[in-house]
Amino acid sequence: MPPLAQMARWLQLALALLGLIGVLAVLPGQVSGAAPCPALGVVPACYVVLAGYALIIFSTLTPTRYRFRILLAGWLPLFLLALTGTLLEASGRQVCPKSLGDIPACYFSLGIICLIGAAYWVEKRQE
Repeated sequence: MPPLAQMARWLQLALALLGLIGVLAVLPGQVSGAAPCPALGVVPACYVVLAGYALIIFSTLTPTRYRFRILLAGWLPLFLLALTGTLLEASGRQVCPKSLGDIPACYFSLGIICLIGAAYWVEKRQE
């Protein structure tokens, strides 16, 4: 694997770990009920986000030919949730849990997810 592709894969892993740490920081509020995440049916969105980042981390560590499918299974729901949450927050509806400095967590998640997608694209272009 070329050096730039390796660096892009490490960046994906680092960003997914950052996202995972962020959702782990929000989970205690969900569990206690103090700051619950919005529900997607019966499943809190925080759990979907947790599973998405876990899949992305797994995809960066696995050398299988199914890497893209695993990454997409984590990335796509995260992107759609973060985009929807960001658009709702921008329209004045308070749907995302707050994180650093009272900023909605979906803003950070959207940025992280977009960077992960860009890093994957760079990695694939180098192979």
